[in-house]
Amino acid sequence: MTSSIIGGLSSRSPGPTGAPAWAQRPWWSEASHGIMAGRTALWGDHVGRQQHAIAPHGARTAALRSERGAAGIETMGIVVVAAILLAVVVAAASPWGSSIASGIDAAICRVTQGECSGSEGEEAVSDSGPAAEPAGSGTEPTPQERLAEIADMDGEELADYLERLPAHEREALLEAARRTQLDNSVSQDERVGAAQLLIAEAAPQVRASADDYGIWEEWATVMSDPGQAQRRQELERLIAEAPDGSLLADLRDGSIHFNAEPTPEQFDRAVARAEEGRFAQEIAGNFAGWLGTDRNFVHFEVDLENQSIRAAELTGGNLDTAEHVAVTIPGTLMGDGMGEYIDGYTRGHGNALYNSLSDIGVDNTAVISCVCYDPPRGLVNAVSGSHAETSDLAAVVDALPSGNSPDLHILGHSYGGVAVGHDVVNHGLEAANLICLGCPGFGGGVTGPGDLPGAATVWGIRHPQDPIQVSVGVHGTQPEAPRFGGESYDYGSGWGWSPGSHSTYYTDAVSVQNLAYIVSGQEDLVTGRR
Repeated sequence: MTSSIIGGLSSRSPGPTGAPAWAQRPWWSEASHGIMAGRTALWGDHVGRQQHAIAPHGARTAALRSERGAAGIETMGIVVVAAILLAVVVAAASPWGSSIASGIDAAICRVTQGECSGSEGEEAVSDSGPAAEPAGSGTEPTPQERLAEIADMDGEELADYLERLPAHEREALLEAARRTQLDNSVSQDERVGAAQLLIAEAAPQVRASADDYGIWEEWATVMSDPGQAQRRQELERLIAEAPDGSLLADLRDGSIHFNAEPTPEQFDRAVARAEEGRFAQEIAGNFAGWLGTDRNFVHFEVDLENQSIRAAELTGGNLDTAEHVAVTIPGTLMGDGMGEYIDGYTRGHGNALYNSLSDIGVDNTAVISCVCYDPPRGLVNAVSGSHAETSDLAAVVDALPSGNSPDLHILGHSYGGVAVGHDVVNHGLEAANLICLGCPGFGGGVTGPGDLPGAATVWGIRHPQDPIQVSVGVHGTQPEAPRFGGESYDYGSGWGWSPGSHSTYYTDAVSVQNLAYIVSGQEDLVTGRR
């Protein structure tokens, strides 16, 4: 992507080029301009009277003529001042006051038989009215145009841009970004820009919570170590001085070490904030990468209080022109935390699928990798259906840009397939193909395609050595089972269990190529179909 910076970032926009003086000066400046003109006439008359007193007789006749002229000027000056003040009052009180002010300005020009010019650099006002705005003069970009520009900014450029925005413009732009995430009619660039902006907005709060929890963790480590007494004192000073409302202050107030008698509410609050701090540490280090120009998120929201994140990333293709859109949904969160879950596991599936599409010469399909629900953490939690039952996956998927009305194909791996099934049944999620890869069941009480409200084709794929087979019945009928009645294809060989086979759906050449055929509308090319 190329980098660009939006122009016109000053806190006060300039007036239109070529506008008359009264249109560019504030009303109080116009009043003072008229008053000074009147005073100049009066001061000029006073000087004429002084000259009259010392002039010879021959010159006095001319001076008398000058005096009569000066008296007329004096009268005119008073009239001008009164007219200007009247115009000020009218302009402040009525919507058509500006027209009156314009007429008075023009009248002054005629009386003085000249042109009225404002401060240096302003255009003169003539009897013909305001000068037309020059062709090609720009206007302030709309919020949607600004979001499209932001799509090409890296994190540093975006931070500089936001710093220069007035507070009210920044808030308006953020509100536009939040609305844009719910609008499937906007362009891809607008969606990418909206997500970039929301990532940048969330980053400082996440970093602050992660840092606060880091201080608390370090204090808990050194508090009982005599050799760390000085460091302990430094940390306790930081904790004592933490501002109310911060994560560190809530941890402090709920601890008997800093608060002799914490209330039950303070204790519960401290426990909750500790969970928030741990979650912030999982993702804080990923924000710089997420704001890189090689990433194209089209949806982003983070909820520290509930330790949840929704992140949809375009890993390949063009949403404005795509005829097919594939959305990959990951399963159980294992390993190094949410940041790695997004950047490794989830993004890896999307990249593998898009690379396979490129290998078979497909250019009409876009791929989105989506953490669209709260995945269970670890296998024990994956036994419960609660994460799938509370899934709001449909809210994110249905709002994805669809300017070309593409066919939607949703691929759920492992527990992700359970979440897909629940959203189809409970939230009306619709797609051309629903593809379950190594799923422990379709969820939602679905026993076959006939139980689904839509007309989607259901695919159930399982490697013969995938240990997921031991979860039969945990989340309903497994979609690859013959009794389910869905579509499937064979890949791999062997028997028994091989834990690594659960991760081969996007790495096995046969499997990922078949997936590419399905999501690009070429199901007839799928090999091993049954």
